[in-house]
Amino acid sequence: MDLRKITDGINQLFTEDNRIVFWNDANAEFEEVIDSLNLDDIVVLNLDKEGELAVKIRIECEEPEKRFLLYSAKAKPSHEEDWLLDIRCYSKTFHADRAAMILTELGLVNQFMRPHIAKRIAFFNARERLNKLLKTVEPEDTEEKLDLKILAILTKTIESDFFSILISIFHSIADDLDKDDAHISQLEEPAVFKDIQKYGLDNFFWELVKREFGYESENPKFSNLLVRLFVTDFSRSLLSVDTPAPLKSQLLPDGMQSANTSVCLSRWRESITFHESYDFISNMIAKAVNVDELLTGIESSDIQECVTFQAVEKALIRGMRDHVLGSKRELDLEQFLSNITLRKDKHWVTSQLKDSDNVTREAYRQSYHALCCAAELKVLREKYNEGFSFSSAEKMYKAYETELYLFDRLYRHFNEAAEIVQSYGGDLLKELRDYVENLYLDWFIPRLSLAWGHFLEPDDSQPKKGLLNKWRLDSVQNQHQFYLNHISPHVKSTSITRRIFVIISDALRFEAAQELFVELNSKHRIKAELSSQLGVVPSYTALGMAALLPYSNLSFGDHGEVLIDDKATAGIDARKRILSFHEGIAIKAHDLIQMKRDEGREFIKPYKVVYIYHDEIDAVGDDAKTEDKTLQAVRRTINDLGQLTKVLINRFNGSHIIITADHGFLFRMRPLDDVNKSLIREKPANAVLSKKRYIIGKNLGSSLKVLKQNIKITTNADGDMEFWIPKGVNRFHFAGGSRFVHGGAMLQEIVVPVITVKAMRKDAAEKDPVKNVSIQLLGSNHRIVMNRHRFEFIQMDAVSKKTLPLTVQVAVWDDDAPISDVVTITFDSASSQIDERKKSVLLTLSGGQYDRKKTYNIVVQNADSQIELQRYPVTIDLTIASDF
Repeated sequence: MDLRKITDGINQLFTEDNRIVFWNDANAEFEEVIDSLNLDDIVVLNLDKEGELAVKIRIECEEPEKRFLLYSAKAKPSHEEDWLLDIRCYSKTFHADRAAMILTELGLVNQFMRPHIAKRIAFFNARERLNKLLKTVEPEDTEEKLDLKILAILTKTIESDFFSILISIFHSIADDLDKDDAHISQLEEPAVFKDIQKYGLDNFFWELVKREFGYESENPKFSNLLVRLFVTDFSRSLLSVDTPAPLKSQLLPDGMQSANTSVCLSRWRESITFHESYDFISNMIAKAVNVDELLTGIESSDIQECVTFQAVEKALIRGMRDHVLGSKRELDLEQFLSNITLRKDKHWVTSQLKDSDNVTREAYRQSYHALCCAAELKVLREKYNEGFSFSSAEKMYKAYETELYLFDRLYRHFNEAAEIVQSYGGDLLKELRDYVENLYLDWFIPRLSLAWGHFLEPDDSQPKKGLLNKWRLDSVQNQHQFYLNHISPHVKSTSITRRIFVIISDALRFEAAQELFVELNSKHRIKAELSSQLGVVPSYTALGMAALLPYSNLSFGDHGEVLIDDKATAGIDARKRILSFHEGIAIKAHDLIQMKRDEGREFIKPYKVVYIYHDEIDAVGDDAKTEDKTLQAVRRTINDLGQLTKVLINRFNGSHIIITADHGFLFRMRPLDDVNKSLIREKPANAVLSKKRYIIGKNLGSSLKVLKQNIKITTNADGDMEFWIPKGVNRFHFAGGSRFVHGGAMLQEIVVPVITVKAMRKDAAEKDPVKNVSIQLLGSNHRIVMNRHRFEFIQMDAVSKKTLPLTVQVAVWDDDAPISDVVTITFDSASSQIDERKKSVLLTLSGGQYDRKKTYNIVVQNADSQIELQRYPVTIDLTIASDF
């Protein structure tokens, strides 16, 4: 043996607390070299040549501060014959065999570990492996702990607990398979397991499997183990139904060990590193045991807690879909949405895990979002089952501002989600799409049109009756007064610091602006207010854009062009010229956002008002080739305007911003038919503009199929230009696309949003901070008596503009590690009733012995940051060994 290693080994045993080392060299292998060892400041005494009493006197009386190596070429004497036994008891012992050297190098204090290390000697032959073990080994480690750490090194696992090691092995099984042609019979020993066998740890491994899960076999196989783990976990999650008969033979023994099954698989599927292999193997096992077929006989409520197989998610979505479609009784919307919230936090849906080759989580998230929208539409329809009955145009207008807009919002959200699901090849929502389409197009739109049209219809005999005869609502500002009401006070201010930014987004409908308004208010240092203005009619871009500019008089040219003070208004350059007379400038949103901070600040410096034009919705929707992408354009617009607002505040020191639009729009997914066409045999002879939803000209005449008025009434324009618009939501023609339209006087077209955004000062923002909802675990003196225990939390405050939902992970911990599965749950209730904001978490303890006198903890962590939010003491007294 290398003398340097012997020297290092001896030196390592000498510490501040130990100055004496015994070395019994039973075979006298090192007797001749003992004197040549390079031991600094260490006295070597040969016990075979020294008297025991003399040695004892010298060590304890004469030289009590010196360090001694007491060598003997004989075996260690028995206690009865050992005159130095008292000294040996408080000293260290050195062994020169390979196992002893490793024991010493590892710093293990238990000498009984030498035979075990000898059994694992092949593992220690590589210095690299030994060095890795040195980083994790503890002096008091036992044989099992040492073997677990060796397994962790062989499987490249960071943690040395058995579940982590097992998950790593399962992951390597998936890695070894051909994903395109894999079969359950191929779920066999991975390459890494050959190393485990090579170093003699395979029996130890299978013994742990038996102990932890109750799995045993004369010929254990990974394929069989995996099937039984998955089937047992699936069975445990069923609520009020027995395990399907074909699966019972695959169940692991009931009891505490089966709880370990759920805890282990939970850790695997929720792992950022390993969840993709879980997805792959889960799908393979589901196919092998025909989970799809077995689920057909199980109610959705009985699998609400199950996450073992992806097929469960599809079954739940089908069940919820059928519930919306077939429920004749009033839908319990709160419970329905709560069930969906719970599923969104689970493995196959959560946004915290990325999609894999076998799972498109985004498709499931969008499926659930579509279900939410469909359910809310159903309940909203039931509220207005008798139609829309309002005593005045003003009350109906206000009803649209406060609630009726939700029909348009939910229709858009549903179809936006359904389109994404369809793009992934999913067809679970086909029947629901038909239901939503019929509800919106065949019920909501016709009834809304009829009710609103009743207020619009001009009456020549009673000029004050029809809204089109006056185009005013007492509590609503007109769009053509926008500059006067919102901008002029800032321009007249003597302080240049009161610069105002005006973002005009073409076709930003009120319902989309309301969504943007909520999003803006959830941001730090931003306070937004939403109102509306009565848009111009016809509700088209050229007229709406002009109405938002400063002017003395608005008029029309011979070809229908809109003029302000006899100046053209079409295009960014024309608007720049008009604004230049009012200390203002116009720019496209894209051009401004591309500017760097100093460049942008220099650009806006001379102006008190900056008009910023954004065109996404109208550009996409008003083109027959792209109108089917309108929903995506609305989504991009909401995101763009949110980003643009932040840029104005953070990069250009904007403190006052107004977001508005020229008009709204009507949109439908289903293509139109002739029922939606206002058949006019001949276009009016004096028409100068003829579009899908309006005709403009002078002396247009009359028709029973249209609404007619002088534009002066609806825009405060000069001249005698008139318009025709179809009644309701009809079109004059379908050419050039007709699913996206505007130009008429429907509420969706003329309720024009105005969002006023102010950047709050730091001190004001601190008084009105953006925060997550707070939660509290109900009860006190928490005690777990069964290995599955349900805890109930309450959301202390409702979700609002500045109070955001919170997603957390909950588990039972022992010191610094979880001893249960980790459950993710989102608290997002906006209910004002605190009892409606309760949510429960079902936790499963891993099998094992628990000290009823010890304090464990229920730990709540932020799901995104993993920061601990709360910790509650809990005692565990498993007096009843049960899973339920």
